[in-house]
Amino acid sequence: MKFLLAVLTLALFSANTFAGEGRRPEIKFVGLYDVSSLKTDDAAAQALLSSRADYGGGLLFEIPFGKVVGLEFGGLYGASGYKIASLDTEIYNKGIQIPLLFKIHIGNVFNFGLGGYYSMAMGKLKIKTAGTEVESDLESNQKSDYGALGSIGFDFMLGKKVSFIIEGRFAYGMKDMSSASTKDTFMHMQGLAGFGLHF
Repeated sequence: MKFLLAVLTLALFSANTFAGEGRRPEIKFVGLYDVSSLKTDDAAAQALLSSRADYGGGLLFEIPFGKVVGLEFGGLYGASGYKIASLDTEIYNKGIQIPLLFKIHIGNVFNFGLGGYYSMAMGKLKIKTAGTEVESDLESNQKSDYGALGSIGFDFMLGKKVSFIIEGRFAYGMKDMSSASTKDTFMHMQGLAGFGLHF
């Protein structure tokens, strides 16, 4: 709660302070294409694993601090998972990713960002084999994740207040998701597209 209050205070301060600086606060409505993969230090197991793609979407909000720097946060609904091709099996769970990025804007279109993320699992772990899906309870250490996040994007203005957004992101998980002796972490390659509303 204190964090949300602090972010809202920054948003109000930004809207008032930088209104005449050429950039305005922006709400972004985006669709998400997420390719996730599990990385393990067990070489034999790693050889059997492959990435899994899923769709999602969410809402992002960027606070400008001058003409170049912005702070972006929000929520993206998607999935983390992987495939075991030899067993015709997919293992995944849905969840909410909360990104926090410092954005650097170069010119009026290009931007890149650096920051991190925290994600929370929703529901149960899903295991799909040969078209049949079953559910399993998540281990306590599988209910959340966190890591580093980077982005490269383009923001094309379609008018004074609306823009079209295309962005690529790479999320590097830092939390060990394994309940065994191995170390398992998730990585995500993400593509975002949608519209921004500047106010």
